[in-house]
Amino acid sequence: MKKRQIQALGLIAVAILIVISALVYELAFTPVEVEGVVEWKGITGVKDNTHSTIITNRPSEGEYRILVRDKEYKGFFRDIGNAEVNKSLEDKLKADYSNLNYYVEITVNSSDPINKLEKGNTYGYSVSREDFNRVWIWDEVKCEVSRWSELPRIKEFLEVDRVEWVGLLLRVAEKDESVRKLIDGNSYSVVIGNRPSKNCAEQFVMIGEKPYKITIYLNNETVKSVEEVKDQEQLRMIQKVIKLQNEINITVKPHEREKK
Repeated sequence: MKKRQIQALGLIAVAILIVISALVYELAFTPVEVEGVVEWKGITGVKDNTHSTIITNRPSEGEYRILVRDKEYKGFFRDIGNAEVNKSLEDKLKADYSNLNYYVEITVNSSDPINKLEKGNTYGYSVSREDFNRVWIWDEVKCEVSRWSELPRIKEFLEVDRVEWVGLLLRVAEKDESVRKLIDGNSYSVVIGNRPSKNCAEQFVMIGEKPYKITIYLNNETVKSVEEVKDQEQLRMIQKVIKLQNEINITVKPHEREKK
């Protein structure tokens, strides 16, 4: 009888160990879901035994600037826009640099227990080349963060939510009469869309031939202010962006509102 009891207790102990091992394995290897906003991104590598930043792509004065720190690669990136790397450019980078690393800086809206981050912290996560190209500054993202990797790494982007600035302007116009009157019957284009804080957005908009700055509360899509741009530095910035957009053919084309 005692032998059977010992055997039964042994089986129970084995079962408990299996369950505990499974839970430990799941805790150790299952990625964690993290939500946040992309603040900026960049590429690093090792050259001549020195760890170097090759480029950074971050917002500056209403523009998404691409700062190329390795002068040899100046001709491969635009000054303004979303930094992207195709396969042939990656092959060149890998020939010049070891430990090539693409990363995105994300301000988390949820905790990240793997990297000991609380809500509101900003952290740099390694990503694949494809995901580096996929996400833009100010994208709201949901991703899986790997538990075991040499660098803090995003295993997969589950969702990427991008503010469509032209669509946002239309939604705002439906709620705000001052904006509706400005764009009603006129062609317009969003020159720059910038999110200077988590809850507030700025748009530089060409309405007819005049540039305006519209500040919007993103939470409820209501207008904080509308002002015609007369500051000479801002005007030069807008003209520069429009020229660049036309040169590389990425302009948001003027949109004629349909008459109801």
